[in-house]
Amino acid sequence: MLYQKLLFGTEPYFVTEGKVVAFELHRHAEIELSFCLEGSYRISANGKVFEIKKNELAVIGSLTPHEYLG
Repeated sequence: MLYQKLLFGTEPYFVTEGKVVAFELHRHAEIELSFCLEGSYRISANGKVFEIKKNELAVIGSLTPHEYLG
């Protein structure tokens, strides 16, 4: 998965590659982009579960409650 930290003010844009096993329910003002590099993982957004597979991009809207289920 590629992970981009939250952007505030004039901070530069960074993207981080890493593996997510699980991440608890949260939300934030920024949109979140999650791109699957290999395998697959599940995301819950607004109470619906989605499986993200290799080469797929999930775009999670601003203030949408979401979590990574592993």
